[in-house]
Amino acid sequence: MASKGGLELTIINLHIPANRKSHHTDKYISNELILRRGQPFKVSLTFNRALKRERIAFTLETGPQPDEVTNTRAVFPLSRTVKPNSWGAVKSAGNGSSRFLEISISSPRNAIIGRYSLSVQISENKISSHKLGNLVLLFNPWASGDSVFLGNHEEREEYVLNDGGIIYLGNADQFGGNQWDYGQFEENILRICLALLDRNLNYKKDSKKDYSHRNDPAYVGRVCTAMVNAAGDNGVLQGRWNEPYTGGVRPTTWSGSAAILRKWDKDRFQPVKYGQCWVFGGVLCTVLRCLGIPARTITNFESAHDTDVNLSIDEYYKMTGERQGSQDSVWNFHVWNEGWFTRPDLGSAYDGWQVLDATPQELSEGKYQCGPTSVKAIKEGDIDLGYDAPFVFAEVNADRTTWLILKDETKWRVKSNSSSIGKYISTKAVGSTSRMDVTNNYKYPEGSDKERYVFKKASRKLFKTGVFAESLTPEEWLSDELIDEFSDDSDDQESEEQFSGEFQLSESAQVGQDINVAIAIKNPTSENKTVNVKICAYAITYTRTPGATIIKHSVILQLSPNEEKQIPLKISYCQYENALTEDNMIKVSALCEDEQGKKLLVEKDIVLTSPPITIKVPEKIVIKQTFKAEVVFQNPLSEVLKNCSLLLEGSGLLKEQLMIKVEDLKPHEMMKIPVEITPFTKGTRQLLANLVCDQFSKVKGFQNVDVAQNS
Repeated sequence: MASKGGLELTIINLHIPANRKSHHTDKYISNELILRRGQPFKVSLTFNRALKRERIAFTLETGPQPDEVTNTRAVFPLSRTVKPNSWGAVKSAGNGSSRFLEISISSPRNAIIGRYSLSVQISENKISSHKLGNLVLLFNPWASGDSVFLGNHEEREEYVLNDGGIIYLGNADQFGGNQWDYGQFEENILRICLALLDRNLNYKKDSKKDYSHRNDPAYVGRVCTAMVNAAGDNGVLQGRWNEPYTGGVRPTTWSGSAAILRKWDKDRFQPVKYGQCWVFGGVLCTVLRCLGIPARTITNFESAHDTDVNLSIDEYYKMTGERQGSQDSVWNFHVWNEGWFTRPDLGSAYDGWQVLDATPQELSEGKYQCGPTSVKAIKEGDIDLGYDAPFVFAEVNADRTTWLILKDETKWRVKSNSSSIGKYISTKAVGSTSRMDVTNNYKYPEGSDKERYVFKKASRKLFKTGVFAESLTPEEWLSDELIDEFSDDSDDQESEEQFSGEFQLSESAQVGQDINVAIAIKNPTSENKTVNVKICAYAITYTRTPGATIIKHSVILQLSPNEEKQIPLKISYCQYENALTEDNMIKVSALCEDEQGKKLLVEKDIVLTSPPITIKVPEKIVIKQTFKAEVVFQNPLSEVLKNCSLLLEGSGLLKEQLMIKVEDLKPHEMMKIPVEITPFTKGTRQLLANLVCDQFSKVKGFQNVDVAQNS
């Protein structure tokens, strides 16, 4: 309040609906003023009398100790013009004789993101200060010059505004899409994402320095990769890759990010139990999109985990055909994220998509964080640019060697492969539910001279052997001398092909059904051959960690010259039901040996599908009007399904995850669960259902729901 007869501010209008619509933040379920940087917003002030010669200035502050040195505090006057890319305020309506003043406030394209306090200072006989309110400033993919600028409208709709998506799971032979509800605009999610930034270890060490870097999406993205996992910093999700999931739920239980983030917030930032790579990926995508960084989830099939960072994966098998544990591994799939932004620290050649991975795998600068790694740098083998590039390069392009541990503990090199790692790298296509293959973004075609040239280039940079030779031609890189430098084949025990084998799956198998698989062994030589075949089947996780053995089988084959024979193998449900992990994967392997001691290892990973679940909804659905949906599922087993719960979620349809306890289902019984839903957001929404019980870990279904505006 001003002194008697002085100027008083009587009405403050932040034009929240109009500002949010123009800033593309109207989808956030919040009453806050949410803005994007580098774009002006409107504020109206009404005074008790007409303005005279008073001087007006504005102050914006963010962070615990705001100051101008760290760009966490800005003070700027009301003026006629605004300097480009700076804080400023100009009159857009009103004049010196009016009580009403409409002001356009601009922010720089590189402003720090986060929650700000906005105030106005009026200089009369003395200075009076009035708080106008709070606002949240986000990255701006719509603003040319912002480091996250994305010029394509359809891509902005997909990678910033789409609150639903698809994450691909399975293996390179059998994969499918898993619906995920990102929910970045749901109530309280923005507040939780900002709280996530304020709980990172950098903030705890030096809050002023941490805030000063929050204008940089590379910094923010890296912080988020550390905070989405709980390893070492009490972040959002605790990872666990095998039973028991004591004190939490199986990772397959989750279908969306909002329930996870809300639980973390509700439990006073205690880690949510439990997550695996696709859950970490789903939550990180939510956080990035919520803060305004264009983001997408990426699935890499046959993904290498190169613990010793030598770009080579060694896998070991026992004489029984069972896998023996080793530090290196190849996962059936791995999910990470890409964020879109420029890289002034690396140079414009590395702008664009950047790998950000929240799954806690290896320490990076003392924390479980990964990225941002330029996808373009990975493709070109430029792994000396920091931020975990060697690890990411190996995930998509490592060489792979399979070893057999003989009875005397010596190793027999079964095979080497330079093209089996990094298959069908996938993400959801823009504006559709189809899969988009982005493998070519990460590497040149397997087997090409260019791909081998890049591999040798990466190896040279990694090991720092010899002199860097950036000017070498691909032919020079592929010379025998350079190949010998990086590949020691002196102890290669591989032999010319004496016989071959392949597992063949007659049809896709569903959990609860018998699995019919066969191995075909061929003798390509002109001589008779006796082959001893030891077959083993065992449960595995998606990271290929071996579980319980299901069957062992041994057969001796007599093969005539150029003859092929099949060995059928039936794995019944009663044999695998108690061994199966929540990933529904079984590995079958066969160790084949002829009378001369020539050995062959044949293997195949089988992914079992879950039984279907369907959701029925009415044809016409209107916003804020309750409708009835029905979830339908039939027990496919000849046994009772016990401890069943139905989980439902969907942004714009349900305020929070809905859990319905379901009675035990008798053998082959049909379940029909009615659910009343009142949608609160128009447009095409996604309703997801997940049935969890003792026998099944991921019986999931979804239904698109078109919500019309109430006329």
